[in-house]
Amino acid sequence: MQTHGLSSFLGVPILLDGSLLAVLALLGREPFYFGVDEQTILESFVAQAAVAVQNASRYAAEMVARDASEAAA
Repeated sequence: MQTHGLSSFLGVPILLDGSLLAVLALLGREPFYFGVDEQTILESFVAQAAVAVQNASRYAAEMVARDASEAAA
């Protein structure tokens, strides 16, 4: 990390219904300082990311099922 001039790391779990979907990794050259507003924005982004990951997973599963159904016909 330091070879690239990075000194800060923050890993935020992306959870949905108690299941870990992903981890948002933030890297920075300066220390992170989050006020209440920044924390609220980050929490909102993580919640939206959880829904997006879930939707993408459902879409991919639907496509696999559709392909299997078409191949069986």
